[in-house]
Amino acid sequence: MKSKCIIISSIIFFIINIILMYNVLYSTFNTSNYYINPINIKQNKETIVKSYIEDINRTYYNSKSISKNTKIIVWSWNGNNSIKTEQLKQTIIAVQERISIPTNNNTVDLILETSAVESLRGIFVKQTKGPARGILQMEPVTEKYLQKWLKQYHPIIYSEVMSFYNKSKSKEWNRTHNVPYQIAMSTTYYWHRCGDDLISLIETRNNRAKVWKQFYNTYKGKGTIAEYHKKAETYL
Repeated sequence: MKSKCIIISSIIFFIINIILMYNVLYSTFNTSNYYINPINIKQNKETIVKSYIEDINRTYYNSKSISKNTKIIVWSWNGNNSIKTEQLKQTIIAVQERISIPTNNNTVDLILETSAVESLRGIFVKQTKGPARGILQMEPVTEKYLQKWLKQYHPIIYSEVMSFYNKSKSKEWNRTHNVPYQIAMSTTYYWHRCGDDLISLIETRNNRAKVWKQFYNTYKGKGTIAEYHKKAETYL
């Protein structure tokens, strides 16, 4: 009888071990464990980005880009004249390289065309009858809102954008004359409104015109899609 109990106990112990072994193997090889949550990707990306924030701040002073060695050409602008297209384009590329949001040639063209529509590529840096400032004519209330949103939800991107802010100058000077800062703010604002789909939404000039009207000029603005096309063709 005792021998029989030992045998039964051994069998039970063996079955338990098999079950435990199966659970371990299942948890190891189950493909669901390899699913990566996009939110985790974003968090990991921001952790990585954080490691070179110091470099971004440093490159602000030596005008050397991190990835493609593209230099920022236009640091400030007083208005009354248009910025040379190629110089502005290179500055846009250099700024967007330093911000960890999706950017490509489409986003470069979007900001370049926005500058043509909003300020005739830098002729007007102060709205005649309104608070908008800079070559991209962002209003202070929008600037303040975007800074607050970035700081709360995307602190790393906030640090990247603010690395272009000249602390030795006033808020008014930065929003009016600081070109790289204005580019960073406007690029991020478009991304804020359109999300990571921004690039796919602006593949053509007509699509960029629609995005500009809906999210940047808005229904409150007097701008039109036709005006966007006309000014983009004239001043670029």
